[in-house]
Amino acid sequence: MPRHRSSGSGRHRVHHIDAATHARQPRRKTRYGTFALFVVALTCVQVFVGSNHESTSATTRQAALDSTLLAKWFVKAGTSLTLVSGYNGTTALRITNVTDHALTAVLNDRVNSVGYTQRGATYTASAWMRTSAPGTSVAMRMLEYRGLTNLGGRQGSVWLRDGSWQRPVASYTAASTGSSIDVNGLAWALPAHAWVDVSAITITVRPPVAATPTPPATKASSASPTTPDPTPTPTTSASTPTATTAAPTPTPSTSSPPASSGGH
Repeated sequence: MPRHRSSGSGRHRVHHIDAATHARQPRRKTRYGTFALFVVALTCVQVFVGSNHESTSATTRQAALDSTLLAKWFVKAGTSLTLVSGYNGTTALRITNVTDHALTAVLNDRVNSVGYTQRGATYTASAWMRTSAPGTSVAMRMLEYRGLTNLGGRQGSVWLRDGSWQRPVASYTAASTGSSIDVNGLAWALPAHAWVDVSAITITVRPPVAATPTPPATKASSASPTTPDPTPTPTTSASTPTATTAAPTPTPSTSSPPASSGGH
């Protein structure tokens, strides 16, 4: 409450209000309101900064985890290899043409991705790829090796019409057991200073189909019960006489006896 001062005497006493005291009271209320708003604003800033810090930390952890890709893959001369954000939250390997002319960019695994093959098993390699140069053809390729000898291979390609992600797939059936399979990512005629991203590389295997055993009846060396050697039948045997071909039996004579002549 504002303080009052009295002046004069008797009935005519005038009460003077301390203006300074009266003026300070509303400002005290305003100070409390300003402080409350400041606390709320500071809390919001802390929440925002904390969320941003947590997001940045998560991104850093993800990049640190995927940086091992650089130790597993390499590129040939004329291109560089870096890490960037990839397909569906993964990390991509970016191959950049650092020359002033077009070239075929090749992403190669340092150690063959399939270390031991099984004859007849089907191996599939796929990846999501995009480029800064629409019209570039890209592919995934699989090559089977025994030592330095190439035993076969297969590739699957797509044409990148724009900058969107596309998925080339290559499937290959191993020709032998104990070989290895080299996996590559390719970009043909990549223009100067253009790049191609390779993300989410996946390799799967399908075991060979078991051979169906052949029934014994189908073997060429086994006689079939439905094809026995023909057995002679009585009707076709030449040595067995039949009733219809017996020699004729002689019959009694039917001629009359000669007439006797009488004499007197």
